[in-house]
Amino acid sequence: RHACDAFEKSPLPVFFWNANQHLIETNAAGVDLLGYPLEAYHQGRITWRSITPPGGEELVAQMCERAFQEGAVAPFEWGYVRADGRQEWTQIVVSRVPGQTDMGMAFVLDMTPQRIVVREMARAQEALRQRERSLRLAIQAGNLGTWDLDPLTRHLKCSRRSQEIFGIGPRQSTSYGE
Repeated sequence: RHACDAFEKSPLPVFFWNANQHLIETNAAGVDLLGYPLEAYHQGRITWRSITPPGGEELVAQMCERAFQEGAVAPFEWGYVRADGRQEWTQIVVSRVPGQTDMGMAFVLDMTPQRIVVREMARAQEALRQRERSLRLAIQAGNLGTWDLDPLTRHLKCSRRSQEIFGIGPRQSTSYGE
């Protein structure tokens, strides 16, 4: 179970693939890197060919063959096509899964701090947007009002509902202490 947790929580993308060159499993970092939903991997819709730019098919075929024959392929630059059509480059290493003759795994090595920060910021921004949507829904459902106080100017900014609750006119200026 610890190995599964390490795989799932790894900040580096990891992919598992079969002898037919179908990528069949990845972690959250792999989903983020390529942009395909996890179900697409489980359903066998993602192949090395489908994510390799035109002209790279031979390299992919050689890579898979060498991984199965030799056990591993030294790290190399790999061009890939994301689900949104963008082409990018990274460094990967591929190997056969130990004890298996028909399953390989690939590790993305080139996860520069900048790329990791950008990915984590995107996740945080999406989480914040989701929480804001939930908060707005709760405020509306509870028929609540909100207010914001600027501690420097002591200016109080109220939502329309707060203005109604406290009897404040729409154009009336308010400050804390009035």
